[in-house]
Amino acid sequence: MMRVRTLRWCLAACALGAAAASGEAPVLDAASYWRLFHTMARPVMQVETGLVPIPFYGERSSLNYQERSLLFWHETILGKRTALPPAGWTENDFDDGYWVRATAYRACRTPYLERLFLRGRFEVTEPAKVKNLRLELGYHGGAIVFLNGREIGRKNLVQTADGELLGEPYPLDAYVDAAGTLIALRGDPALWRQPPSADVAARIAGRVRTLSVLIPSGALRRGVNLVAVEIVRAPYHRVVSEQIAMSKNHGDHKTFELSWNTCEIKSVKLTADSADGLVPSVVRPAGVQAWNSDLLATDVDVDWANPCEPLRPIVISGAAGGVYSGKLGIGSPSPIRGLTASLTPLRGSAGTIPLSAVRIRYAMPWSDVVMTGADCNELLPYPAEPSPLYALYESAPAEIPVSAKQSSQRCVKLPNQIEPVPGAVTAVWVTVRIPQDAQPGLYAGSLRVSAEHWQGVEVPVQVKVLDWKVPDPSLRRTWVELIQSPDTLAIEYDVPLWSEKHWQMIEKSMAFLAEMGSRVLYVPLIAQTNAGNAQSMVRWVKKADGTYDYDFSVMERYLDTAERYIGKPDVVVFTVWERYLTRKDSSGRGFWIESSLKIAVPGPMVTVVDEAGKTENVVLPDYTEPASRDLWKPLFDRLRERMAKRGIEKAMHLGMVSDFWASKEQVAFLKEVSGNLPWASAGHYFRDTLYDGLASFGYSSSYFGPKFGYTESLSGWKNPKPFALFERVGLDAYPVTKWRLIGLQSITGDVRGVGRIALDAWPVKDKSGRRVARVYERFPAANWGYLNPNCAVLAPSPDGPVATQKFEALREGVEECEAVVSIEQALADKAAVEKMGPELAKKCQQAIDEHLNAMWRAFAIYHSGPNYSHEATSWRERVSAAGYVWFLNSNWQERAEKLYTLAGEAQRALSR
Repeated sequence: MMRVRTLRWCLAACALGAAAASGEAPVLDAASYWRLFHTMARPVMQVETGLVPIPFYGERSSLNYQERSLLFWHETILGKRTALPPAGWTENDFDDGYWVRATAYRACRTPYLERLFLRGRFEVTEPAKVKNLRLELGYHGGAIVFLNGREIGRKNLVQTADGELLGEPYPLDAYVDAAGTLIALRGDPALWRQPPSADVAARIAGRVRTLSVLIPSGALRRGVNLVAVEIVRAPYHRVVSEQIAMSKNHGDHKTFELSWNTCEIKSVKLTADSADGLVPSVVRPAGVQAWNSDLLATDVDVDWANPCEPLRPIVISGAAGGVYSGKLGIGSPSPIRGLTASLTPLRGSAGTIPLSAVRIRYAMPWSDVVMTGADCNELLPYPAEPSPLYALYESAPAEIPVSAKQSSQRCVKLPNQIEPVPGAVTAVWVTVRIPQDAQPGLYAGSLRVSAEHWQGVEVPVQVKVLDWKVPDPSLRRTWVELIQSPDTLAIEYDVPLWSEKHWQMIEKSMAFLAEMGSRVLYVPLIAQTNAGNAQSMVRWVKKADGTYDYDFSVMERYLDTAERYIGKPDVVVFTVWERYLTRKDSSGRGFWIESSLKIAVPGPMVTVVDEAGKTENVVLPDYTEPASRDLWKPLFDRLRERMAKRGIEKAMHLGMVSDFWASKEQVAFLKEVSGNLPWASAGHYFRDTLYDGLASFGYSSSYFGPKFGYTESLSGWKNPKPFALFERVGLDAYPVTKWRLIGLQSITGDVRGVGRIALDAWPVKDKSGRRVARVYERFPAANWGYLNPNCAVLAPSPDGPVATQKFEALREGVEECEAVVSIEQALADKAAVEKMGPELAKKCQQAIDEHLNAMWRAFAIYHSGPNYSHEATSWRERVSAAGYVWFLNSNWQERAEKLYTLAGEAQRALSR
């Protein structure tokens, strides 16, 4: 203990050198790590008669569709206040383990924040030596400050006639400029494109209120002390209604311009005359640290921990047959070498979960994530650029280097900011595959993590096995389509296409298809498609007489490999049409047809192989040419034979249809030669047929096609049609909550699950080593723009493709979906409900409703204004930074446990 404290003091002496010149020693600031909790509610506006909720339109009969939609979101989804923290939240011993662990600036920045609660810990070694310890706050609204459970200050607060506590209302000058016009500037001045006038800048700055509290040394205790802060919203001035904004997004409609938030933390710092008697926590401390990390929290390479935070057990909960994870953050100001982690057997009163069911992995930098509201001019909540630790390596690198991150214009900057200490950061993941025969109960072990020159830590691991069983991936009702990309793997690992090393990489990817229960495969019969394939998977062999034979060896091995992992596929898409085959009489959205005609080629492109094995792509006659029948009919006849032999003839589909598709003549030809195979589609809309019934559809994924019930489940998992949700946006940068909830979004809509998600089509490198594009971008004639699969759930590691945090979130979300399906099946059956009894049936329905509301809150756009990014209806195309942070502190783990438990109770009730 003495050595650790000495290290802290050494780093404090270095870090506080700059601050000493300013005559104060920082102990905590906004870049320190706090625990955050948010209570959300509709914004309110002060009028003569009291408070009214925003948006407030008055007479509803005159509202148009867009205004009714906005009002629906606010009244039904965001209308109810979310939970307040439990009593005792200001006390030292309060368990804040499920609160958000983040910098103060990571707090939600939104007009919908009713209360913000912060808990910051700091260590006092000698209370008598602490001189002039002062807490200074900058905030919007009102504030209350507590030390060790006792209130020590409050300011800018009023109480309404009915007892509600509010921030003191702001005067009109805080909202309008000198001409009386509403000020519409948002966010942080550093990101404003044009500075406002001095008068407007002064009015904006005047919104920030301050509270300064001198803390007497007698109020301190030796050891860990706690500062707790509560920020309370102020009501909006009625001028936001008097100058209501007009939006032209999808039709003219009125909306409220709430360009600033009346409940927001602007600055916080705890300082003393010197560091005597204190251990500051404003930068990364010396030595290796370990800290708890919420499973859905995005770990980043600038993370570190408040050293006063207790190290809690890693708690993993789930149902038998499922796969669940927990994690532990690790960081150091020096490179971490020789990192190792091991787990003891997980023992419980009902038995033991074997170590063979456990995987330990190491999170490494990969991809990107959005952390701020769209078009809100918000600074990143870190003093240096963060990179998410999404890639989960199967073994620890020999060295985890220090990530020397730089600040940028996008990063938060504090007055007299201490230079951040860069670090080597990872997270150790513990993933448990709970055996199907595991008995319900608590299983406990311990995780030991150590490294070179670090003795390490031992952390308890608790696995709660809940009394329900997750179906095997092959039997699940929730549809998941993950698209495997052979070409990405060949380029990433610099191996020849279809070489043995290439097949080894493909096998590693295929294993992840099996983990998720994805049973959709793509076999491109033409080259250079939107799948990113440089070659056709069936090779054409030119014979001496000028005719062709077919080499099925690559396709057969691909199908063999897939079947070893996923079993019999449900859908096999034989790609025969691409944008470059567009003709003047092709159909679809006009601008696609026009642009595609400019890059069209005379016919389908296929890969020809000679006797020496050399390949080249050649263009065959168009499908409408007389010679094409003799080229393609024998191919499809032999494909059918091979697929029938495998027992998957009914899985055959033609591809692809999107927002543009083949001409009527091309479709008729392909119908004839293929034996009337159905088409697969991925686009904005679902379609029943092509050309008035000339061809039918089998599997379809769509963006606008799916419908959502919002306040009630539509039980899309019941849909007999193989329809799936295709989120066309670039999900790679969306928060982890989107990945966990996208399955629930689908099956509680009117579709069976999610589609068109890339498994391993991550951006590949150019010759300089920069990641610049995905494989389909090599072929402009096959680029579908915003209909490309713009995401990937795997990441590259030195040893091959690995899972990401997004993959694990998707998997756990799908497993949770199965519990929803089980409960909804029971609730839809009158006889089953009678067996369950009214009390259990009511609890089950409430659990479904709670899940739905929490999901939509996680997706919701917590802003208001005429910019499309600030409207509630933009939730699918904009990231909800505030919704993600709220979801983290919403006790989502408890909701999941409740859902599994109720699924088990319902199942047992039905079996009686």
